[in-house]
Amino acid sequence: MSRVGAAALAALLLTGCGLEQEVGVGSTGGPQVGTAAPEVRIHTLDGATFDLAAERGHPVVIDFFGSWCGPCRRQQADLNAVAARYRPRGVVVVGDALRDDRAAVESYLTDLAVPYPAGLDDGEVGARFAVLAPPTTVVVDRDGRVAATVLGGIHPATLTRLLDRLLAAG
Repeated sequence: MSRVGAAALAALLLTGCGLEQEVGVGSTGGPQVGTAAPEVRIHTLDGATFDLAAERGHPVVIDFFGSWCGPCRRQQADLNAVAARYRPRGVVVVGDALRDDRAAVESYLTDLAVPYPAGLDDGEVGARFAVLAPPTTVVVDRDGRVAATVLGGIHPATLTRLLDRLLAAG
């Protein structure tokens, strides 16, 4: 691998779990803001299937994480609080563990008291959203359009503003 290629790969990896971004709404090369979200299904560890298309009418937050990801662990308490606050208002939150081990994910979910369903992803769901690395948060509006893709750690105030805006839009 050339030095330029190695440097590019290192920079790419640092945008995810290796370097937490305070707040960054950006493009992953996946579905752009305002376009239809891909139809995805996440087979959750509780044996259910989360079907994004079935959630039309509800804002949806997809948390792409890894049990081994430090920034994911650091932001989990904030995501738990946002999920609890917005669940009564119809917001659906689901986790998607990228290329992870089932036992490690189960431990992560238990240890961090994650209140929403999560599933294991062999890379298929993440690829549909062009997720490069965790943490990445995708917010989908009530009409099934991508409202935001946040690379790196998401600040809870950013997520709260996004959800308030989507809920106000009716």
